[in-house]
Amino acid sequence: MDTASDPVPDRVPVESGAPLAENARGEPPAAVPPPNFCTRCGAPWDPAWTECPVCARAGAARRASSGSRVFSSSAPLRSALVLYFALLATSVVGILLTLAGEGPSANVILFIDAVDAAIVLGWVLKDYRRIRDGLVRGAKPLHYLLAVLLGTGTFLFAMLNVKLLGGLVSAEEIRYSDIFLKQGYGWSVVLLTLCVQPPLIEELAFRGVVLGSLRGVLGPSTAVVVSAFLFMTLHLTPLGFPYLFAMGIVAGWLRGWSGSLYPCMALHFTHNFLVVLLEMGGG
Repeated sequence: MDTASDPVPDRVPVESGAPLAENARGEPPAAVPPPNFCTRCGAPWDPAWTECPVCARAGAARRASSGSRVFSSSAPLRSALVLYFALLATSVVGILLTLAGEGPSANVILFIDAVDAAIVLGWVLKDYRRIRDGLVRGAKPLHYLLAVLLGTGTFLFAMLNVKLLGGLVSAEEIRYSDIFLKQGYGWSVVLLTLCVQPPLIEELAFRGVVLGSLRGVLGPSTAVVVSAFLFMTLHLTPLGFPYLFAMGIVAGWLRGWSGSLYPCMALHFTHNFLVVLLEMGGG
């Protein structure tokens, strides 16, 4: 059959909801019946409906899921802050015990260190999934070399910080090794207390739990700054705030760059060990 002789059809197929043009005879388009399916999800449609129940249920599920994610994202933030305030409380207790005694006491320092270690190790077990990557992932020799260099840099900055700010306010410099030596402890206890416990426990706390918890909430860069600020204020030594904050920043950056907690511990150890060596030499 010759298709050219066929009459032009009155209607042409169109998608539901699409505007209809006049047909070839100039007649107005015929009305298109309401769709019998949802144009969004394809579910059966009742002309009396104003909203697809399937789409409505899916939207409600998405909103509930979004609310659940917002609620769950606040859990790491709470974990980080609770740990910080728990450690801050032990620092305040240490100061109160020192004020109640006759000055700095090695026994008080050892007691507070033991409590801090118990708190942090318990938190590590509780939030292990957030810091697991930092503990199971090893670091490259370059990371450790950089850790030593950065630790030396923070030590030099700390010495400059103490000389400048200490001179401005005429503050007495505290030699922590003398506290232990005068009370009968040896250098081995000094090294364990100043060079082993802080690098291990404080790095697990701040570059482990705190930074690991904050990264998913605040983003990597902001988390490093906030964790460094918390690390600084925990020590309750305003004269040392500049170098403590700098130390927190470089340790946090090293944690992100190396992917491991061990270079952060090496940086912290280097800093504290140089302080002990200086005190050993009478500096």
